[in-house]
Amino acid sequence: MIDFLATEYIAEQFATDAKFRRKVEKAETDHDANDVEAAAHWFPYVDYVFTDKKMATFMFPKLRKELSRKVYAFHLSANKPLLFSSRSEFLKFLRDLKPAESVASVESETQDNRGVAKTLLYILRTPDRLVSRETICEEADVNAEILSGGGLRIDVRSPEKSWDDVKSYFRQFRDNLCEDGKAATLTTVEWEDHRPGIKSAVLTLGVLSVKIGDIRGALHCDLSEKAVNPRTST
Repeated sequence: MIDFLATEYIAEQFATDAKFRRKVEKAETDHDANDVEAAAHWFPYVDYVFTDKKMATFMFPKLRKELSRKVYAFHLSANKPLLFSSRSEFLKFLRDLKPAESVASVESETQDNRGVAKTLLYILRTPDRLVSRETICEEADVNAEILSGGGLRIDVRSPEKSWDDVKSYFRQFRDNLCEDGKAATLTTVEWEDHRPGIKSAVLTLGVLSVKIGDIRGALHCDLSEKAVNPRTST
């Protein structure tokens, strides 16, 4: 989709340049198909981009706006990537850049007040420090993201949403979890007046089966339909 739209934009700009017979140094079409194809691969995943002014002010903003439309089933964060076309500004940004959080924890996540109603945290007990935080779903009622170090966070904004709804979201996003047998802690949080209330915490040995508890009782969430003897402990 990125490759297609970018090529389309270049064609549009080429037609504009040809119509007004712009000089080469003022044209917007000094990027060939190889540049566009390369950008299509890294554009959704990188955090920062240092490029020339034309790409930063013309190409990438149009791509972000178009891909963020509801007609495309393609999620692109509004904050990524950050675009830089000035070398001095980019170097200053790098000098001022602070270290990112190493790994997520229940303590760090419950300090993050987002004004939501319910939160589900799946925290790896043996984190992978190469995994960074990444939003995988951003909709009106739910936000889901991969946590730093691995794991998953699901935030539900509507108080009317039940833990059954949260369970459905968890099943929907479970493919983003590494099913490698690493132990993880699953925690459910209900927020009241922007304060976290932990309702349950479960240790699961591998991505098999867990129980999500709430005030109505135990809610079972099978994380692996192929699991024969799921192992859980509270």
